[in-house]
Amino acid sequence: MQTALTSLSGRVPVLMRWPSSNFNGNCEPYLAGTPSNGGICGKCGGADSDLCDDGLCTNYCPYENRYKDCDERFPDAESCNDATNPNSPNRPGCEATCNCRSTEQIYWIN
Repeated sequence: MQTALTSLSGRVPVLMRWPSSNFNGNCEPYLAGTPSNGGICGKCGGADSDLCDDGLCTNYCPYENRYKDCDERFPDAESCNDATNPNSPNRPGCEATCNCRSTEQIYWIN
């Protein structure tokens, strides 16, 4: 499914593709800017930030989490590196949480 949008500048139409197997649009790959999450580019410093390009944050995380509760399993950076943490065997499935949260890179939370 494809949806045509207009970019913030109004100059170039943006073509948004939903992820494959995304039946009924259940997964939305973009977080729309609202007053409750800081508005346009609220997750990266606002619309005037160097990390905001035409209304989209560019500070994405190159890793992904395979588990829904990674942020709960690893509540802080120290817990990701703590060998005594009972969740340590799950760390490879929580790479986004353990590598990107402390650097404020954006990653998807299920």
